[in-house]
Order: sequence, then structure tokens, then C-alpha cells
Amino acid sequence: MKIKIGWLTLAAAGALIALQSAKAPAGFGFSKRSIRGSYASTFQGSVVEGSSVMLLNGTAVLTADGNGNISGHETFEFDGTVCTNVTSKGTYTVNPDGSGTTSITFTGSSADCSGTYTQSLAIAESGKIVVLNNTNTNPGNQISETWRKQN
Repeated sequence: MKIKIGWLTLAAAGALIALQSAKAPAGFGFSKRSIRGSYASTFQGSVVEGSSVMLLNGTAVLTADGNGNISGHETFEFDGTVCTNVTSKGTYTVNPDGSGTTSITFTGSSADCSGTYTQSLAIAESGKIVVLNNTNTNPGNQISETWRKQN
């Protein structure tokens, strides 16, 4: 009987060690809660309208609630027009591998300072950095953005 108990104890200990050393597959375990808090953002790119290419660059402070909602404010320059105190609201999704999307509406004092956009996103450094790229259907638009978590 002592031998059976000894082998069972050894087998159980081995199973525990195997479970403790097993890790989740790389790139899994992200959720909407991976993006929460205040982020400083910089963005830049170009927007194509007809045969015109217009430059865009700016900054934003955004707050993500960890449940898929974003709000904040931006300042940017778009094709020579400076837009200040522009409010932003939107939503985001996050996949288990850290990829996801955003959908944002921004409202400023004029039509040039207002609109909507969608982006793909990828989470880096456990949510301290989020990199985004424009996915609007307008061919030729090239806008990239980086969010850095504020402390």
C-alpha cells in the first residue's frame, strides 16, 4: 500500500509541476480591459479627396474605460486648417491576440474639424502602448496613430 501511495503522490506532484510550468500560448489573453486609462496620442498621415492629397497631424488625450468606450479631445492640423478643442467619442474592440478595432467620431467647430474614422489596432507592452492604422474605405488614406499610457 505504501508503494501505491508513493507512486500516486509522485504522479500528482509531476502533474502539478507540469501545470505550473505550462503557459498560455503566446499572444493570447487580451481583452477590452487591456486598454483602460488615459492615453497621450500622436497621429499623422494623408487623406485623399479626388486628386488632392491633404496632410494631417495632431495630438489627443483619450480615456478608455476598459469596457470598449473611448472619449477625449484632440488638436490637429488638416490641410492648413488648425482644429483645436475637438471632442472625440467612440468604441473599441479587442481580440485575445491583442488585435482589434476602433470607431471614432470627432466634433469640432467646423466641418473640416469634424468627422468619423475607423482603425485597426494592436496592443503592445501590456496595454501601455497601442498602435493604430486607418481602415476607412477611402483608397489612398494613410493615417497612423500611437497611444502611450499616461501615468
